[in-house]
Amino acid sequence: MPTEMRPTLYIPSFCAFLILLFSGIASSCSNDQADAGYFSGKFRLDFATVRLQNAVPVLALDSKDTLKASSIPTFGFTKKDGQRVLVNHSPDEGKGIVIHSVSDILTSRIFTAKLDTIPVDPVKVQSAWVGGGYLNLVLYMDYYSKKHKFGLYRSAQSPNALYLSHNKEGDSEGYPVRIYMSFLLNGLQRSANDSTSFSVNIPTSSGLKIYKFTFL
Repeated sequence: MPTEMRPTLYIPSFCAFLILLFSGIASSCSNDQADAGYFSGKFRLDFATVRLQNAVPVLALDSKDTLKASSIPTFGFTKKDGQRVLVNHSPDEGKGIVIHSVSDILTSRIFTAKLDTIPVDPVKVQSAWVGGGYLNLVLYMDYYSKKHKFGLYRSAQSPNALYLSHNKEGDSEGYPVRIYMSFLLNGLQRSANDSTSFSVNIPTSSGLKIYKFTFL
């Protein structure tokens, strides 16, 4: 099976500013495996997927709720079907919810590669979970000024053993930046009971950290 071209997911400097902004809103999560949703006072951050209905974007939360166009800001995110976004919202008594902002997060899929060739610069894991048909990650990376690249890979021999790649492109030591990302979990092998089990290997300063998941 041929090796697929690697994706290039960049973290430009303006995205780092947005990430820092949201980091100030969201509270830290001590559990490595957690459901989507970060609270700070009355504010909540949720992962969602952009869906186009007659070319009009709606936001499908991983909780199965859908946010309609009338409440969605018209700027700040890519209006492309399947784009994952971070929704900053809060309850509004008597009016449902108020959406304060919607921002793109890194969205990709699983690629096949020779695992001994992928970059494995370390990150710190805050949360890892499955929701909305995606592997969702909240990580910290050491950022100074250069663009970083991320990807999720597997070998042809072990399609359900996934490896996160991080290439800091020689970036200098800087400051910790929180980064959000989602990877579409299609093409994984299912078991006889129709469930899917897989592992995710993430490079950290203390070596590979392994997370195991099973979902229907």
